[in-house]
Amino acid sequence: MKIINYTSQNSTTTLCLVTGIHGNEAFLFEPLKLFLDTHSFNINIKLILANELAAQENKRYIDHDLNRIFNHKNKNGNEATLVHLLKKEVNGDLIIDFHSHTSAEQFALISKENDSPYLQALINFLQLPHCIIIPPSLTNKSSLIENTASSLSIETGKHQSQDAITFAINSVEKMIHFLTNSQNQTNFLKTIPLNHTQILYAEKFLINSSKQEISIPSTFKNFQPIPTRTKLTSQITLSQDCIPALISYHVKPNQKIMLICKQTN
Repeated sequence: MKIINYTSQNSTTTLCLVTGIHGNEAFLFEPLKLFLDTHSFNINIKLILANELAAQENKRYIDHDLNRIFNHKNKNGNEATLVHLLKKEVNGDLIIDFHSHTSAEQFALISKENDSPYLQALINFLQLPHCIIIPPSLTNKSSLIENTASSLSIETGKHQSQDAITFAINSVEKMIHFLTNSQNQTNFLKTIPLNHTQILYAEKFLINSSKQEISIPSTFKNFQPIPTRTKLTSQITLSQDCIPALISYHVKPNQKIMLICKQTN
């Protein structure tokens, strides 16, 4: 794990930025470091590269998916060690867990227990088009954001893309502005329009329960509603209306096809 602290003499407010929970998504660390190295800010900022070993090997993880073991006590190996270190180091007034994925969409994920008017105001201030609320039952409270207060995940877009890097940097600039003004101006939050973001509730992961790899047609897109009884493949028919997220188009047996969500606003 790598940690860089940027200290302000005039503020007790801290923004904590976590990258590389998955090693193959750690490409955001260096551009964020360069941005923070070349600018000065009036808040404290902590930048973390979480799974440094997996990042060096460009792997999602070494022994376990780090974002699925934060509440497990009987795991061993690289990621189990990192859980204990991260629980000590990930702290601040706002914690952002940056990720990337296989498509270009940008959106937020927030645990149901962390959901608050304050974080919803931030999500709208960032002008994120979508926010997915994660219930405890979905991942058994095993992710970083389900075990850390004042936190949310942001999917910045496609792996290794310049768009994802630009979006992450722009988001950090907005977060600094948000934290500075929400701390110093009583009415600042009231000035943020709350209609930018589509709020979704995550219901379940759709799993490939077959014994073979399947391909999902590219006509299905993240956040585009799919009606009930739609055939995803010749073997899989949806049993409910849904709004999909995190679609995987080539899915091995027992792997996740998509996250099934419903709209709440």
